[in-house]
Amino acid sequence: MTTAHRAGLLPGASAAAQPRTELPTAPAWLVSAMPRAGLQSLLSHGRSLTLLAPSDAALRQHLSEQGLGMDALLAEPQRLRALLLEHLLPMPLSPEPVPQPLPLPSMGRGTLRLQADAQGPCLLDAQGRLARLLSGELTWGELRLHVIDRVLQAPQQGLLAQVQQTPSLSEFAEAVHRCGLDVVLRSSGPFTLLAPDDSGFKQLAARLGLRRRELMNDRERLGQLVRHHLLGGRWLSHELPWGARMNSIEGSAIQFGALGLLCCGDTAQPLQPGSDWQAVNGVLHRLAAPLLPDGF
Repeated sequence: MTTAHRAGLLPGASAAAQPRTELPTAPAWLVSAMPRAGLQSLLSHGRSLTLLAPSDAALRQHLSEQGLGMDALLAEPQRLRALLLEHLLPMPLSPEPVPQPLPLPSMGRGTLRLQADAQGPCLLDAQGRLARLLSGELTWGELRLHVIDRVLQAPQQGLLAQVQQTPSLSEFAEAVHRCGLDVVLRSSGPFTLLAPDDSGFKQLAARLGLRRRELMNDRERLGQLVRHHLLGGRWLSHELPWGARMNSIEGSAIQFGALGLLCCGDTAQPLQPGSDWQAVNGVLHRLAAPLLPDGF
């Protein structure tokens, strides 16, 4: 089957295509994977769905990295189903230019980000890995299919591990530990964490007229500050209530300005690059400096 590479893709209605019951030329691994995962019915009832199908070469690379063979993957239907759902979108994609990065929630645990660069449309998975589209739209039964060059990954780490393993969040990680919030960030959540970078956190004590040691040893006050940076629920940046207020788990309010600024007291700041970092138990956003609750 001859396919065309399209300049861009957007969620939305896609041109009708003649359904076919045989698998397009690639990827062949889906023939055995779909029924084994219990998803074969999508070929008859998946008209509004899009499958981002890793190529045969991409799947082989992924299995090699995981130390698995195809037979071993097929022997684990739940794992296979989870992998496929991470690549399944509950909407068609239309061949329109991508004007700006767009979030695409998968039917798995992660949210993808569709964007474009000089080489064409591409996708970022929950771990920030880039995948490129290798084909235009194919059809397999009622299911729409785009072939991609990488297996998309679901979130693997929790919020606590992400904070602890990010060098520029070491000050905040210490604050989390000292006030005992590490237990919360290790739980199932979900939570949204607004994590200030070290450069801004190191200036906090001076802003408060304290020495760093005094602030870090004041566990009650430190806990109040850290909890002010934690929201209940999983909120990607486009889902945050811009133009409204939201309470943190501390009960203190954070103002999400209509222009994309987080406002507390007399300061306002945008989310930093590296936000929308997905975790198993929530989402991590980056800040340049801590947000101070009222009266702090």
